[in-house]
Amino acid sequence: MEPPTGYRSASGSRSEGGTTSCQHGRVRERVGIRLGPTALQDVVRGNLVRGNAVGLLAAAGSQGATIAGNRFEDNRIQARDEGNGNRWDDGRWGNYWSDLRGVDADGDGVLDQQREIPSEGVDRYPLAEAPD
Repeated sequence: MEPPTGYRSASGSRSEGGTTSCQHGRVRERVGIRLGPTALQDVVRGNLVRGNAVGLLAAAGSQGATIAGNRFEDNRIQARDEGNGNRWDDGRWGNYWSDLRGVDADGDGVLDQQREIPSEGVDRYPLAEAPD
């Protein structure tokens, strides 16, 4: 099975609850995507998050978000999770991280190591390659 494809550029997007909508266009922002303190069970998927000070910030109070199938490239801090119970994968696919190198020994498209997300998160299934 192939990892998710179809990326949108995320530029300064915010969510306070529900599915996160992301804008097209420039991606060099202070925070690429921000899940605010009232964000509850958001789904963040299919975004290209590039060249930001912080790629994605899940603020304290955000909870239960699923953040998977995104492409994090060249952000000073790729992601930070200060929330509660946010998931950085969907149980099968995680996200692509430009600064994470590793091995995909079984060739399933997922690296054989996890990606720690400061301070509370973990991507258990980081993607081995950036999808087209």
